[in-house]
Amino acid sequence: MPPSLSCIHQLFLEIGRVQSQRSPHPQKGERRKAKGEREAHLPISPSPLSPFLGFGIGAIALLTPSASWGQAANLAMPSGNAAQTPAYYGFIEAENPESADSRLRFVPALGNYAPPPSALRGPFQPRPTSAGIDEDTGLAIPGRLQLQNLGGEGQNLTLNVKLGERVINGELSFVDLPREDQPTGFAVNLFNQRSVQTVFNGGDDVDLPNGETPLVHRLGGGVAALQAVTPDLTVAAGVTYQRVSIRDEAFTNELQPVDQLGNALTYSGTGQDDLLTVNLAAELDERNDRTDPTRGARVRLGVDQSIPIGAASIAYTRLSGSYTQFLPLRLFQLAEGEPTLVVRVEGGTMIGDVPPYEAFDIGSGTVRGFSEGVGTGRSFAAASTEYRFPIANFQLFRDPVRLGGTLFADYGTDLGSGDTILGEPGEVRNKPGSGFGYGAGLRARTAIGTIRLEFAWTDQGENELTLDLGDRF
Repeated sequence: MPPSLSCIHQLFLEIGRVQSQRSPHPQKGERRKAKGEREAHLPISPSPLSPFLGFGIGAIALLTPSASWGQAANLAMPSGNAAQTPAYYGFIEAENPESADSRLRFVPALGNYAPPPSALRGPFQPRPTSAGIDEDTGLAIPGRLQLQNLGGEGQNLTLNVKLGERVINGELSFVDLPREDQPTGFAVNLFNQRSVQTVFNGGDDVDLPNGETPLVHRLGGGVAALQAVTPDLTVAAGVTYQRVSIRDEAFTNELQPVDQLGNALTYSGTGQDDLLTVNLAAELDERNDRTDPTRGARVRLGVDQSIPIGAASIAYTRLSGSYTQFLPLRLFQLAEGEPTLVVRVEGGTMIGDVPPYEAFDIGSGTVRGFSEGVGTGRSFAAASTEYRFPIANFQLFRDPVRLGGTLFADYGTDLGSGDTILGEPGEVRNKPGSGFGYGAGLRARTAIGTIRLEFAWTDQGENELTLDLGDRF
């Protein structure tokens, strides 16, 4: 194999090699993998920037020393849950933290990650539900640079970035993760997010008065405390400040207070709001495997309370949560493996002021097939079920690949709350407010993570073919 291709090949092998390893702990650790992947959703559509972005990925791979990627795959860090839980950074799963090398390391990697649960807010922080602040990024490249064990074992300084057709996101965070000898940790972050949110896109086109698509700019930061209550239960509390503004392009000082129909886009009426929130989060994770579970359950809960400040003086309370159950169910299979039924129910509501950019946005991340979105509401409820079955097990470039099939169905609704949001973004774009999607797909567990190809139909007559990186649940 030519040296350049060998370099790229080795990059992807090393990034995901340890993903199939089990933790050596005899009880909890034996069945635990680190917490969920951050999903990257890539609708399959041609783009004039695609060749240049693809060339950029290849250039990064060729210019990065192969030793750096090899080091990344062999690092061991404690996760946000407990010391027994291996850390999961993008596509990299670390080994047993108790045998971790505590030396300072510099690690570049593909993909973005922040340990759940998170009481911080920012473009890369996990949330309790699939419906929330979502982005229409187009083709994008996520990546990160990380200093691990900075000042001590489990203290990580991370720069997450995402660059794409409609997104320029950056976040710098420092996390001191809970571990066995220190069950309490803390995290701080600073972020700058400039992207198109799906709440202002999809359905009937409603743009800015100058014909451009609204772009949401968030600039802020926060601090949070983490507590590992048990090996399965972690809670977090934090506070975040952000200045949210609407603009017509990424690099401009001009604010956009209304859309082309005169609907307000911010609560202050100026095109810019100040938002201060106190955030609480909790996660109970009893799955048998963090990267490819076949049994067990996960519960995520979140409470956000805004404190009125600035001209907007926004005051709301957001309650949200999700419950996901994994059940072994042997209906049919074509290869060795464990067929699994996945069921998830989730919902949320907001009390008080609801700026459009903070509302629950129900898109194809919640109901597959709705590329234009289902709706945007003060409240929402959703349910999903997916049956996974093995098709074939083989090797690709000497690494195992487990190929499976999926049959799925999703439903989501804004509970008729679309007209209670400032500017009624879902209503003016004629989004249905509720929808049902169903379909089938392929799901491959590979050295670089989970790859999913799905085709979905909807009760609105739409269909969508998507390629996804990362596990949906």
